[in-house]
Amino acid sequence: MKPRWIIELEDSVRHTRRAAELGWPAASHRLAASQPMTSELLAPDGEEAFNREMRLRSGPLREQWDARGRGLMRQLCRLTGHPPTQLENTRPGDAAVRLVAPVIGGHGELTAAGDGVLLEAVLANPHAELPEVLRLGWLLARLLLAPPAASSPADAGVHALALMMAVLAAGEAVELAACDLPTARLALDAWRRGAGAETWPSPEAAASHAPVLLSWWEEAGESATDWPQRVGLLAGKLR
Repeated sequence: MKPRWIIELEDSVRHTRRAAELGWPAASHRLAASQPMTSELLAPDGEEAFNREMRLRSGPLREQWDARGRGLMRQLCRLTGHPPTQLENTRPGDAAVRLVAPVIGGHGELTAAGDGVLLEAVLANPHAELPEVLRLGWLLARLLLAPPAASSPADAGVHALALMMAVLAAGEAVELAACDLPTARLALDAWRRGAGAETWPSPEAAASHAPVLLSWWEEAGESATDWPQRVGLLAGKLR
């Protein structure tokens, strides 16, 4: 599948302001809440300079997705019982990736409209053990393999956790990461702000949730049981 990569200045301006409002830690003084992006980027050549920088910053991620993304998503479909064609036949417009400035040094979430994903364009992986291409795979999986529209926020949260484990296992299959306890704990922390669900464990609870998630995956992750039932089993374990 080939995402449609989108770089628009206004996305980064909104993202920077939102990060400041929520008190997220800034990645550098240049993007700190006291110095929002607007002044330098709205100068006469600001948008042009911004676009150049963002194309440069997003290069490594786009190259890694081109090299590993298809294999990652094929493995994900295999592990979750979805036909590979479900993702391979996805039109680029259905998988829009809006790249934004790295305000907090690594972040991604579904767009508010639910029509794509928002991803910070970091030059290097913030965590070597958890490449950003896995974060992108997790976000696209949540977008394209979403639970039924009638699902509650709690159901969506459990589904996001289940997909996190499936993405780690798919990443292990294509030699991008390990599907083990330390990596599960790291993903719980690194992807927390983009989870968008109340059921995502707090930083304090992540240490106790990770073994439950790994145990669930080892018991049911690759079983013949269909995916909704496996997610239901996880929900039971997390109660």
